[in-house]
Amino acid sequence: MKDLKTDLVFLGLLFTAFTLSFELMLNNIAIILALLPALYGLVTDRLFRQHLWGHLKHNKIALVMMAFALFYAVSAAIHWRQYHDINALLKHLEMRLPFLLLPVPLALVPEFNHQQIKRLWQALVAGILLSAALLLLGASWVSITTGSLYNLHPRYGMPEHNFMYHRLGSYLGLHAVYYSAMILLAFVLTMVFIRFRFAKARGQVRFFMIITLAFWLLMLFLLKSAAILLALIFIVVSYGMYLLYQYRTRMAPWQRWSAALVILALVGIMGERVIDKVGHRGSIFKYDFLQPGGGEWNVFNLRKAKWDVATEVIADHWLWGTGPARAQQVLDDYYARHLFINALQHHYNAHNQFLQTFLTLGLPGFLLLLYMYGASFYRAVKRTDLVWFLFILGFTLFSISESTLEVNKGIVLFTFVTLLCSFLPDKVAVYFNG
Repeated sequence: MKDLKTDLVFLGLLFTAFTLSFELMLNNIAIILALLPALYGLVTDRLFRQHLWGHLKHNKIALVMMAFALFYAVSAAIHWRQYHDINALLKHLEMRLPFLLLPVPLALVPEFNHQQIKRLWQALVAGILLSAALLLLGASWVSITTGSLYNLHPRYGMPEHNFMYHRLGSYLGLHAVYYSAMILLAFVLTMVFIRFRFAKARGQVRFFMIITLAFWLLMLFLLKSAAILLALIFIVVSYGMYLLYQYRTRMAPWQRWSAALVILALVGIMGERVIDKVGHRGSIFKYDFLQPGGGEWNVFNLRKAKWDVATEVIADHWLWGTGPARAQQVLDDYYARHLFINALQHHYNAHNQFLQTFLTLGLPGFLLLLYMYGASFYRAVKRTDLVWFLFILGFTLFSISESTLEVNKGIVLFTFVTLLCSFLPDKVAVYFNG
């Protein structure tokens, strides 16, 4: 089925892919531009409606994703009498709209031709590349105009390196951790592209491929997210072992050993950054709730403390949860019981999406979330789709240490990439190999 409405949906999705790593409002406009012609076609065109619904009803991941969004409204209705701030509830529900709306335009992906699907992935990587370049330009400009690589944090008064972590992401209003997840996706896509195109490319193109891959690694190093760096280590090891297995009969022993050493070197470099994030402050898992911020806390024991508190909340609200927009209030109450001042001051969430969903929506919401992740793993393995598998592996590891689906950027990234992969007629690598 080819018509103007399908072409307009494609252009909207192309804009959505390109703006995924940019300011929230711009990306929301792109999603609306993709959604409007799809909704118009659903209402006015019977053939269009049949094609779209035919693709959508056979995609269980998309249907469960939509059910997941709707269950937020059900949960809000269950806890209706406990709400005092309706605006906060509406904002919380609005944030989940991509789960409900994005499956509609993305259900038309099977109607796109090979080149159009290829363009979607290229637009995604191009947008991330442009945003990364703008971040580095912003950091350079601030460093030049201030005459220093460091500036004080406007809220906490602590010195921050202009080219690192949250300071680097701030030039485009991006959260460093969630932006790192986008960089990680670009890194995976670039790895797969190089695998299929490197042998056929000319010298200058090969050099550009290697430089691009090194650039993604540099950005991940600068953004300093321990969660993403750990995910990167798993991805590099998994992909390296996959390639060594695939080409084991074509490689000489010295080539296999060299490849293994390169993998170990990358793991060592990234691991050093993780260790630097942890620091040398006592045990990495033991904690004391009474410690002030910056005492003996590190990225591991701080998360374990939050997970322990979240587990207590789940034990008391295991069936229906606390309800949307109430999870933070309930968590803060439990932080206060334990005199967990550090978490109470910063209003920390559970820093684990699985725990966060369980304490918010209870057992039904938790099972829906597990299905989305589990079905993505299953489909990726069944289709031998390496890109999808590495993405969901990285995002799952990311979700263990962050509440990834509690912010718009995390929701849109997960929803867009997961649905795009699930609606593709073939595995992602096919669109890079040719």
